[in-house]
Amino acid sequence: MWFSQMIQFVGSRAIPLPASQPLLEQILRVLQAFPGIVVRFEGHVNSTCGLDCDGTVAPCEAARKIGSTQCARCPGGAMGLSTARAVAIKKFVLACGVDDDRVYARGFAGTRRLTGDVVDETTGATNRRVEVHTLVA
Repeated sequence: MWFSQMIQFVGSRAIPLPASQPLLEQILRVLQAFPGIVVRFEGHVNSTCGLDCDGTVAPCEAARKIGSTQCARCPGGAMGLSTARAVAIKKFVLACGVDDDRVYARGFAGTRRLTGDVVDETTGATNRRVEVHTLVA
C-alpha cells in the first residue's frame, strides 16, 4: 500500500494541518480494513535547523541568539521534531484501535528534504511532513 500524499504539519510543531485530516482518515480506514498491513510513519522537517543542536557540536544560529545549546524553534532539534511528528500520527492510529505492533514511528530530521530551499516558506512547507511506508502487506 502506498499513499501518494503526505501528512503536512504546522511549522516547528508536531500538529498536522487541518488539510491533512482526510488523508489521516484514509490511512486509518486502510489499516482497519487490512489487519496484515504494518506501517512506519517517517517524520521530516523543512530544514537542517537543529541538526547541529544535538549537543555534539555548536548550536544553530537561532539558539546562539538566545544563549541556548539547543535549537530555539524545535526543542530536541530537528531530529526531536521529526520524531515527534511521526509519533503524533502513530498515537492517532493507536487511539483509533490499531494494534501497536503494526505501527512504527521514526524521525529523519532534515536529512531527506524534497526541496532544497529551506528559507522559502512555500517550498519549505513541502518538507514538513510525515510519510507512510508499508513494511508488511
